[in-house]
Amino acid sequence: MLNRRTCALVLLLTGCARSTQSSPEPVSPPTGDTQVSPRVISARAWTLVPTTETKRYRATGTAVLELQSDTAAMRATVTTSAGFTLSASRETGLTRIRGTLDSFSTQTNGRIVAADPPLAVPLAFTGRLVAGGFHLDSLNGQAPGTGDCRNPGLNNLSPLRQSLVAVPLTLAPGTAWVDSSTVTVCSGSVPLQLSAVKSYRVSGEGNRNGAPVIIIDRTDRFTASGEGTQGQHRVTVTTRGSGSAKVYVDRTTGFLNSSEGEQQAQVTITASGRTQAFIQTVKEQTVVVD
Repeated sequence: MLNRRTCALVLLLTGCARSTQSSPEPVSPPTGDTQVSPRVISARAWTLVPTTETKRYRATGTAVLELQSDTAAMRATVTTSAGFTLSASRETGLTRIRGTLDSFSTQTNGRIVAADPPLAVPLAFTGRLVAGGFHLDSLNGQAPGTGDCRNPGLNNLSPLRQSLVAVPLTLAPGTAWVDSSTVTVCSGSVPLQLSAVKSYRVSGEGNRNGAPVIIIDRTDRFTASGEGTQGQHRVTVTTRGSGSAKVYVDRTTGFLNSSEGEQQAQVTITASGRTQAFIQTVKEQTVVVD
C-alpha cells in the first residue's frame, strides 16, 4: 500500500511538479465569492503600477496519487492548506519577495498528518523571483543551506511557489511571454533540481473577488530529479510533465489576485533498490483573502 513516507514525499512534489503527458481537463470555473465575471476581450492596453503592499492568501491543493503496478491498483489522496502573506518589490531583472507562512496543514486520505519534525509557524522568508524561478534567501532571518532539506520549512513553502508571478508592466490582449528557470527545491529530505518553462498569454479582463483583473492563461513544462536519504533509505526521485492554469492579476498593480490549475505528473521513486511509479493528479487554487 502507499505508506505515509511515500505519500508525504510525493505530496511535496505538488508545489513544484505541474505535469501531464496529455492535455489536462479544463479547469472548472470557480464558485461562490471567487466567481469571475464573463471574460471581456479588451482592445486597450494596461499600464501597471507595482505596489509593495502586503497581501494575505489562502492556497489549497488536492493530489490524487495512483501507484502504477501490474499486480495492484493503489490510490491515496493528499490535501494541503496554507495561509500566508506576500509583498513584492520590482528591481531590474528580478522581483524581491518577502512573506510569512502563517499556517500549514496536510491530510492523507482524510487523516491529518503532522510534520516530522514539527513546523514552527509563523515562518518568515525572503527571496528573489528571477525568470519565474524562486530563489530562497532566508528563513526566519537565517540563510538556508543550498540543497540542505532537513529544515521542514523548505518543504512547506512549496505551495507558495505558484503564487509568485511577475508580469510585464505593460499588458494587452494577446501579450505573451515565457519564463524559464532552474532552481533547487526540496521533496521531503531529498533535494531536487527543478527545471521549469512557464508560458503566459493574456486572454482578457474581468472581475474576481470584487476587483477588476487581467486574465492570463499559463501552460507549464518541467523536469525534476534528485537523490537523498529518507529515514534509513537512499531515495531517488524523478518527475516530468506539463500542466495549465489561469492566473488573475490586479488590473492596476499586476499583483496576484488568485490562480487555479489542474495538472498530472509522472513520478518515479526508487528507495533501497525498489522502484515505484506514480501518476499524480493535482488541483490547486490560491485566493487573496484581504
